[in-house]
Amino acid sequence: MRWPKWVLVLVVLAGCPRVDTGEDGGVGPINATPEGGLFVRAGYAIDIPKGAVSEAVQITVTVIDTGIPEVMGRKRISYGYRFSPTSLTFAAPVKIYLPWVDERVPKGVTQDSFDMRRQAGSDAFLSLPGAKTSTLGEFSFVEAPTSRLGVFWDTSPSEPNIDRLQITPDNASITVGETLQLKAQVVAPTGDVLEEIPVAWRVVPPRVGSVDANGLFTSTAPGIATVTATAGSKSATATVNVFGTAVGPATYVHENPFPTGNDLWGGALVPGGLGVAFVGTNGTVLTRSFTNQWGRILSSPGVVFRGIAGTTAENAVAVGSLGTTGVLASFKGVGVAPEVSVYRTVEPHFLWFDGTHGMAVGVGNDVLIYREAQLDGGTGAERSWQTEYSPSFEALLDVVGDGADHYVTVGARGSIYRWDPVRKLWDSLYQTQLATLLTAAVITSETGSEAWAVGGNKLWHFKGDGWLAENFPAIAGFAEATAIDQVDHRLIIGIRRSKIFGVESEGLILTYRLPAVAETDADGGVLDAGTPGPQWTSFSTRNPQVPRGVFGGGVDSAVGYVVGDYGSVYQWDGATLSFTELSHGFYGNVRDISALPDDVVATVNECLDAACTAAQGRVIHRAADGGFEELGEQSFGGPLYGVLALSANDVIVSASNSVWHYDGVAWAPIDINGQVGALHDFKVCGGAVWATGAVGEVFQGTTTQLVDVGSAASGTLYSLWCPNDTEVWAAGDGVMTAKIGAQKWAAKTSSKINPASWRAVWAPGGGEGFAFGLARYGIYWNTESLSTMEPLPVVPDVINGMWGSTIDNLYAVGYQTTPYRLGFALRFDGVQWKLVDSGSQRSVTAIDGTSSTNIWLGTEGGGLLRAVPPQ
Repeated sequence: MRWPKWVLVLVVLAGCPRVDTGEDGGVGPINATPEGGLFVRAGYAIDIPKGAVSEAVQITVTVIDTGIPEVMGRKRISYGYRFSPTSLTFAAPVKIYLPWVDERVPKGVTQDSFDMRRQAGSDAFLSLPGAKTSTLGEFSFVEAPTSRLGVFWDTSPSEPNIDRLQITPDNASITVGETLQLKAQVVAPTGDVLEEIPVAWRVVPPRVGSVDANGLFTSTAPGIATVTATAGSKSATATVNVFGTAVGPATYVHENPFPTGNDLWGGALVPGGLGVAFVGTNGTVLTRSFTNQWGRILSSPGVVFRGIAGTTAENAVAVGSLGTTGVLASFKGVGVAPEVSVYRTVEPHFLWFDGTHGMAVGVGNDVLIYREAQLDGGTGAERSWQTEYSPSFEALLDVVGDGADHYVTVGARGSIYRWDPVRKLWDSLYQTQLATLLTAAVITSETGSEAWAVGGNKLWHFKGDGWLAENFPAIAGFAEATAIDQVDHRLIIGIRRSKIFGVESEGLILTYRLPAVAETDADGGVLDAGTPGPQWTSFSTRNPQVPRGVFGGGVDSAVGYVVGDYGSVYQWDGATLSFTELSHGFYGNVRDISALPDDVVATVNECLDAACTAAQGRVIHRAADGGFEELGEQSFGGPLYGVLALSANDVIVSASNSVWHYDGVAWAPIDINGQVGALHDFKVCGGAVWATGAVGEVFQGTTTQLVDVGSAASGTLYSLWCPNDTEVWAAGDGVMTAKIGAQKWAAKTSSKINPASWRAVWAPGGGEGFAFGLARYGIYWNTESLSTMEPLPVVPDVINGMWGSTIDNLYAVGYQTTPYRLGFALRFDGVQWKLVDSGSQRSVTAIDGTSSTNIWLGTEGGGLLRAVPPQ
């Protein structure tokens, strides 16, 4: 007979020379003998090896389609085949080959998941081990070994084999109120898209939005929504960023110290609208009008301006650096944003500029020259700032010009060079290096014939062909001279002193009266023999101010200023021959603040020694004159920590082991049961005052009595937040935890995230929470799981505080040292953290507010900064 191809292949695979195909189209009983054989019938087969039976036996097969046991999680995909007698067992396993019915196989189920079942004796639906599937031509079957007969059938998983579930889009951004159609595709291992498989949808956190059965996402609030689709055992997620619409402040201005708490490094007299300009850290550019009106025309995080020059508000230029990158800002008028250029080969610190000609010098391989562009050997029509090679590896300490493109500069080892614009070369006027490192210098002749400098505790004078030195008067704690310039026939010199020998101030201003030049009339008579008086005089600055820059109208002008740390500004008074301080404020480190609609209350710790191992705390608030003053008579005797002001006459503050209350008249300690150490934060939650601090203890009550209500953690808790009356969040050493409703405190953890000492916590409500602290990342609990918030637009050393009016107007403040020093503020718009201008170079230590725009920051060095409402 002619056998089908699949039978031939089966014969080869079975290795059986004897084949029985039955009679009448492949039906009829199977007559098995000890010789064995392959018995092929209508679509099924049995392979009996030699010796499997000891004597001849007849096996009958009945095809059935009912009464077959159901297997949980499996689907029968073949007919049932009853091989009888069911009592027959074999000496060696036989193989059963059963076909399946394609129409019965669930879509997306792969053949490698098929098996064969047997019902015999006590086995209801035994899965035969070693089952495998094969396809031979038009014949597809499951084969499996068995040692006995019974009812046999093929099964597959009842649900499709899902290889993957994919969502499109998997990342999208919308705004509140918008919708987004998500599509989930269920893909089988076969590549089939299983349209009929149901998909379940869910959103975390539910506050941000909802999703219907068809994948339509509707946003309801700002935030980052994780949308999860589930089909069978597979799931996939999509991120939907919902941006908020809240508008919040992007910059802050100093209210204390005033006019700025940022260090000032220089300034200039700039007519035409600017008056007197001052520059310093955090990109500070301040102006003071001749009627004593202060203004801030620029502030930029991380930038340090060292000098400014110009003849009008439209051509003024400021120079400095951002880290090791040079920065030059060209002003185009009051109220117009400056044009900023950056340079990799020079950090310009000193500047001479008359609006048409200019040079900036400092540190690096180059200097900057304001000149016509060099075009193919010729010149261009417009002048611009261009790099030119520096004449020295020394730091350059000053530069002057003559208005005809000649410039003179002086180096930190006393070298003096003059630029020849025709030859485009530097000529050395003095190149014998001093054995002393100069720290500041001023060139007093545009030809380079005279200069003054300070360094090595001496005053140096260059006259003609060399430097001569003169000792300073005896100065207790002298550390270095920091600045020098000529004003009113005097040299004004800034001095930094160490905190030793009982010196109360770190800064000192020296004046050195220049030798008088007598004026005579036509007949030789003396008209003016010079101003008499001592050659050296000194003026102390307030601790911890250090002079950093001196500038004025020149040797013949009585207009002069000394500027320095913490925004200190001193003005020379030619009539009284003394200095008047224009700046004011305190300089203690702000520990905590509590904002009120019309006031702000802060705890301020003044360091009592150089290392600040001891501190004296004060409570400060806004005074009637706009400045700041102590709130009532105080005698706390040590540092202060958290503060909460319900009003200016209802304030609570924590000392090291006590809590004090101010009632508008006096301070008094309050009753607090169970206090151990300082309380670091206070908040009003559900009408009650809450507090926490050392050893994780939590207190509750009023501003006149607090009661220990149990422990929320084992370590110190530094921060509290209450988004509503039923949620309280706390963060501290290694823990972010929350108490929601009547539940116990529950820590929010993940085995994949290392805990840190968290210093700030904030929550929008609904079971979500954020925490930041002594880590370069933050953490976010989305109601179900913990994730990190990174990377951030800064590299924080610490984030000290958080406050927000809403989740899309949320702020985090702190400090970084890498890649440059920066006291920063970050603003969260519901999706992204972005750097805004904190207004401070120093570490921002605290934040609080009462509305979306009434926000206050506190910093090291006494900074109290008020948010500038957005335009």
